[in-house]
Amino acid sequence: MSDGGAGGEAPMPPCAPPDPTLADRDADELYAADEVLRFDFRLPEERWAELKENARDEEYVEAEACYQGKSLGVVGLRFKGGYGTLQMCFDEEGNLTCPKLSMKVKFDEYVDGQRFYAQKRLNFHSMIWDPTKLHERIAYGLYREMGVAAPRSGWATLTVNGEPQGLFSMVEEVDGRFLESHFPEGPDGDLYKEAWPVTDDASYYAEHIETNEDEATHERFVAFAAALASAEGDERLAALSQWADVEQLQRYMAVDEAIVNWDGVTTFYVDPAGGANNHNFYIYDEPSSGKFRLIPWDMDQTLGASTYFGHVPRWTEAPATCPAVVPVFMGAERVRVPGCDALFGALSQDPAGYQAALQALLDGPFREGKLEAQVDEYAALIRAAVDEDPLGPGLASWEPAVARLKSEVPILRERLRRFASNTPLVPFSFTAAGLNDFEAADTLELYFGTLLATNDASGAVQGIAQDAPLSGARSLLLSFDFRDEASAWGQYVYFTVPLAEGSVDVTPLEGVRFRARADAARWLRVDVESPAQSNGLIGVRHGWDVRLGVEPQLIELKFADIALPGWAIDQGLDPGDDVNDVLASIIGLAFSPEMNGVGANGFLGRGKVDSGAVVIDDVELFGATSGDP
Repeated sequence: MSDGGAGGEAPMPPCAPPDPTLADRDADELYAADEVLRFDFRLPEERWAELKENARDEEYVEAEACYQGKSLGVVGLRFKGGYGTLQMCFDEEGNLTCPKLSMKVKFDEYVDGQRFYAQKRLNFHSMIWDPTKLHERIAYGLYREMGVAAPRSGWATLTVNGEPQGLFSMVEEVDGRFLESHFPEGPDGDLYKEAWPVTDDASYYAEHIETNEDEATHERFVAFAAALASAEGDERLAALSQWADVEQLQRYMAVDEAIVNWDGVTTFYVDPAGGANNHNFYIYDEPSSGKFRLIPWDMDQTLGASTYFGHVPRWTEAPATCPAVVPVFMGAERVRVPGCDALFGALSQDPAGYQAALQALLDGPFREGKLEAQVDEYAALIRAAVDEDPLGPGLASWEPAVARLKSEVPILRERLRRFASNTPLVPFSFTAAGLNDFEAADTLELYFGTLLATNDASGAVQGIAQDAPLSGARSLLLSFDFRDEASAWGQYVYFTVPLAEGSVDVTPLEGVRFRARADAARWLRVDVESPAQSNGLIGVRHGWDVRLGVEPQLIELKFADIALPGWAIDQGLDPGDDVNDVLASIIGLAFSPEMNGVGANGFLGRGKVDSGAVVIDDVELFGATSGDP
């Protein structure tokens, strides 16, 4: 193995002799550490370069590993990730665009039988979509506290050949060792990744098997799917109870609801062929109970009050006709309504049981103050590692993100109380057919029907203005604090509201009209959302730039004047979308206040904050038949 020295630099000191007891220790000790752990890897520089160049191949290379300064011997090391954390991290030319990639270590890849805390593999997640770096630890802990088997996790810093790779979430692998630890009475069953009881084709389940690959027949999974498909009416819950632990599923779904796990089991992405698949979970056919058990996976984008999925019906709600499809991500993707799924349709037949699980969560792990205390505890634990991470957000971005998470926990809790008490929560939306004021707006519904997003360092809050409203007694209030990111022009605040009608053709209409004012003279970008905008997710959307002041204005924006933002044109990012196609398929409106005080270099300046607010009211799409303002 290489000593890592290069270019005349002093070689890295060798690892201390191994601690033979590390092989068989209880993994609980590892994940309960009250410090950020350290792993060092050494491999020839040319092999490290090849590994980075071919990261998407996810193939192991030989490396020497060190844990807390002590040798672990030779291990397999590779990059890992799903579409959003690996494939999307490279541009069309193959250049890395993400600050860091997730990694996996396989302890017995080259040394048969080698273990580390009784584990064969260990995951190090980059957390690039989690500005707080806390989501996985908190979310997985909630599942386990509710009696649902879930991976254990902690934090670690990595170096390769002495080069710091930064802070990672250290997450337990869901494999045979996981089963031995979490299902000690029946650890030898069949484990599947992202397989759902939807077909009688055994080859589908064979493609998803993780254990017993050579012996599994998948007959039980096929029978499970057949029982759900054939059951009707009240028989559906009985069919589900035969194959799954309904109480465990209810507890699982209670946590899933609490953390707003929009990218988990309830999200069935529609593929080009019209099929639909969910992901980020495992299912275990436990032999001791004869029941299928659901295991969560990939929690980095949970615990956010505002998502692109706020208008997707919950799994407890069955639409009038199935299958039903809803656009998400500004129409870039479509998802099938989860209430159309046979398993969720069966589970929804016991609403009292599910509400009891929600209440147990509210009385226990989600009770007042508990999560807030966890945020404080874990943030204090990793703060120094965040500060020292050369590839991380830095404290200037991380601290506001942590504060935002803590401030939104009560909102998540109140949302859960609504569901536990069976109180309706209707996601907020605009209608294309009339005036949209905020007189009857519910603040909680305003959070979960819309999307409010900012860069990590900035923050924003949506709410209702009752002091000096623009019209009537209540107006929309967007309050924000702009802060710099590491890169220039990285600051943004983005608030979008979907249309209740779904996709609307506005070509017969004239434009958009609303009332607005700002805390000071400030630009406001108003965009239309449409699936016909191919670069909408990176901000290249058709709309208008409006200059606001402290005095209320009635603003009329004509569709004839709609255009892409100037910065997108200047950077050559115009995708050439047909504006007529855009206007024929509007699914929402977006409001983006602009920052004041930014310099020509794209920065506010170290430690500076631009705090402000925009008030909006009486939003409508108007045309020849619209009434006078």
